[in-house]
Amino acid sequence: MYFFRLFPTDTLFTSRASDIDYKFGSFVIPKGVDIRIPTFQLHRDKEFWSEPEKFNPSRFMGTENLKAIDSVIFQPFGVGPRICPGKRFGLLEIKLILANILHKYRLIPGVNTEIGDIELDFKLITLSPKNGVSVKIVPRSSS
Repeated sequence: MYFFRLFPTDTLFTSRASDIDYKFGSFVIPKGVDIRIPTFQLHRDKEFWSEPEKFNPSRFMGTENLKAIDSVIFQPFGVGPRICPGKRFGLLEIKLILANILHKYRLIPGVNTEIGDIELDFKLITLSPKNGVSVKIVPRSSS
């Protein structure tokens, strides 16, 4: 799940529209206006993340670190009452698939594996590696 901070599957997914005119400071958001939340930019904003371009799963470890992360800023599955209904199922499915694959195989870098900065391809609302993902799958020995 922490991988989704750097590489959210939906880069501009979260959108909301208010049923009423909403006043935010001196600014008024008119009723019915669609507000889109730029997930990719929130997840890499230097104001909210130290070393925002670095993959560092330990920033999510421990109670104190988790309390410091604003759930409105880190939203790999959206936030609030309209959070992705498939979040729990999706995470469970990913874990089961990975456990099955890693039990039987080792994944090693392939000939075309990009190491370091990966060139990204921004589509309408999704994000993916521009050159795909290249890994070599090697069966584990049965001993």
